[in-house]
Amino acid sequence: MSPISSAIIRDIEGMRAVGLATMAYYYFDFRDVKKQDRYGLLSSLLCQLSYKSDSCYKVLSQLYSSNASGIGKPDDSALTECIKEMLVLPGQGPIYIIIDALDECPNISGTPSAREKILELVEELVDLNLPNVHLCVTSHPEVDIRTVLEPLTSLQISLHNESGQKEDIVVYIKSVVHSDRSMRKWREEDKQLVIDILSEKADGMYVILSGALRWMLTRTHRFSHHHRPLNRPLPHPPLPRPSPKPRPLRRGLARPPGNKPRSPLHPTRSRPLPAQPSSQLDPQPWASHTPFPP
Repeated sequence: MSPISSAIIRDIEGMRAVGLATMAYYYFDFRDVKKQDRYGLLSSLLCQLSYKSDSCYKVLSQLYSSNASGIGKPDDSALTECIKEMLVLPGQGPIYIIIDALDECPNISGTPSAREKILELVEELVDLNLPNVHLCVTSHPEVDIRTVLEPLTSLQISLHNESGQKEDIVVYIKSVVHSDRSMRKWREEDKQLVIDILSEKADGMYVILSGALRWMLTRTHRFSHHHRPLNRPLPHPPLPRPSPKPRPLRRGLARPPGNKPRSPLHPTRSRPLPAQPSSQLDPQPWASHTPFPP
């Protein structure tokens, strides 16, 4: 969960602890397929809302009974109607719903896609116009999400260009650079170079920054033995040595170049060759020569 959503939840938790508010939250996770669709979102919100409220629990029990006491599985439409019934119950105090990392809900398959279904749900909840229901959605500013949410929002906060957000990111980078064991061995100018570049390229996004730091930390061992500044290019790796020129295969046993065949078993001759003086014979012609290239 993002630091922003975590801070919001902690702030509301104090009101919920003394019975002044009801809260339900959910975060999408691109690493978990079960946390990437409308069904998972609605199931989680329904359980959280009914946990502390008897009236909401009765609504959920009715849905359970209408599906053969849990044998059947309600679809998205049934879950949507159930949460609407909970939200419109009379006599309720403030209800806060936090949906974090909407951009991690996929938008690549299906018609409509999983993300489009979530955006439709947000529109339906906002259209209820309930004064005690407060909906908070966090996301990267992707085009399709902004197109739907901007007309709905009564308050929109973009943290990318906020000075406080940038200052927090710089503090976070410094804490990681100076606390990591591998990076402690780096030169001070190299550490400052990392801090400056990541602070500039993060663009106010903790997720991108966190990913960049994880990538860097997995590779610090490669640079721990280098004593050159990081802003200098590393030398090119040595060029591979050319492979030896392949030698053609020969039939039969190989023989030293320039010598005539000395064996009566040469495949191209049908008659034995006359014997040569013993001083010129090689007792093992295959010992120093092979018909195959090395």
